[in-house]
Amino acid sequence: MPKEEYTYLSSRIVKEIARLGGNVSSFVPERVAKALSGKFRQ
Repeated sequence: MPKEEYTYLSSRIVKEIARLGGNVSSFVPERVAKALSGKFRQ
Protein backbone atom coordinates (compact mmCIF):
# COMPACT_ATOMS: atom_id res chain seq x y z
CA MET A 1 0.00 0.00 0.00
CA PRO A 2 1.45 3.43 -0.92
CA LYS A 3 2.09 6.14 1.62
CA GLU A 4 -0.87 8.43 2.19
CA GLU A 5 0.83 11.40 0.51
CA TYR A 6 1.22 9.37 -2.72
CA THR A 7 -2.32 8.02 -2.84
CA TYR A 8 -4.51 9.24 -5.71
CA LEU A 9 -7.93 10.64 -4.84
CA SER A 10 -10.35 11.56 -7.60
CA SER A 11 -12.25 14.84 -7.58
CA ARG A 12 -15.47 12.84 -7.73
CA ILE A 13 -14.72 11.29 -4.33
CA VAL A 14 -13.81 14.69 -2.85
CA LYS A 15 -17.07 16.19 -4.14
CA GLU A 16 -19.07 13.28 -2.71
CA ILE A 17 -17.45 13.72 0.70
CA ALA A 18 -18.28 17.44 0.62
CA ARG A 19 -21.85 16.76 -0.55
CA LEU A 20 -22.38 14.47 2.43
CA GLY A 21 -21.08 17.14 4.82
CA GLY A 22 -17.61 15.70 5.34
CA ASN A 23 -14.42 17.65 5.87
CA VAL A 24 -12.28 17.77 2.71
CA SER A 25 -9.70 20.26 3.97
CA SER A 26 -6.96 17.63 4.16
CA PHE A 27 -7.44 16.79 0.45
CA VAL A 28 -7.77 20.22 -1.19
CA PRO A 29 -6.57 23.79 -0.62
CA GLU A 30 -8.54 25.82 1.94
CA ARG A 31 -10.09 27.97 -0.80
CA VAL A 32 -11.46 24.92 -2.59
CA ALA A 33 -12.78 23.37 0.63
CA LYS A 34 -14.71 26.58 1.39
CA ALA A 35 -16.12 26.72 -2.14
CA LEU A 36 -17.28 23.10 -2.00
CA SER A 37 -18.78 23.61 1.42
CA GLY A 38 -20.71 26.65 0.20
CA LYS A 39 -21.87 24.90 -2.96
CA PHE A 40 -23.34 21.90 -1.17
CA ARG A 41 -24.79 23.86 1.74
CA GLN A 42 -27.38 25.49 -0.54
